[in-house]
Amino acid sequence: MLVGLFAAPGECSEVRVLLTRRAASLSTHAGEVAFPGGRADAAEPPLDAALREAREEVGLERAAVQRVLGSLAPVTTARATALVVPVVAVLSGLPVLRPNPSEVARAFDVSLASLAGPGVFREERWPMPGGGDRSIDFFEVAGETIWGATARILRALLVAVLGPPEVGPEGDRRTGVRRDAGSAGTPPGRASAGATPDAAEQRDAEARGGCSG
Repeated sequence: MLVGLFAAPGECSEVRVLLTRRAASLSTHAGEVAFPGGRADAAEPPLDAALREAREEVGLERAAVQRVLGSLAPVTTARATALVVPVVAVLSGLPVLRPNPSEVARAFDVSLASLAGPGVFREERWPMPGGGDRSIDFFEVAGETIWGATARILRALLVAVLGPPEVGPEGDRRTGVRRDAGSAGTPPGRASAGATPDAAEQRDAEARGGCSG
């Protein structure tokens, strides 16, 4: 999977991430929100697979990838045992996309700040076949419900940038990921434990190069 990050046009633009909604006609995960990507060919490295699939699904050219930052921890879907390797890359700007209608119903992007907003994230416990249960993450954003492996990858991305989610009263973890996600110019500020909101906001402002709002 390609986790493509970019800055939309604008002097103080935020970091945004590229997503798709899979076509309703697909045999697996139909209509679900996902990152561009798919099954790797035999002996194909995760980066090559992510870039190839992104080109096939949304027409994202390899030249649009400015820098590969690395990979997040692999995840599995609730319905399969296959590992999904999220490859994180910085795109050169707002990508020009040509979604393949047989695979993608919608290509869109959201800001990390919107994903970190209040009430966007929630966590549920689902019973699993054979007993036990599993934590399922959800984001409600951009008119879409993002859940499952895609939501777990987004959560891991936000945790890598901002730190772990805040825990509400009595251990309620549905309060989402903390603080603003900063801008795309430089790495967003990261609050340390015990940092005051004012200090966190000051670091975010510095990361935006003095931009406000």
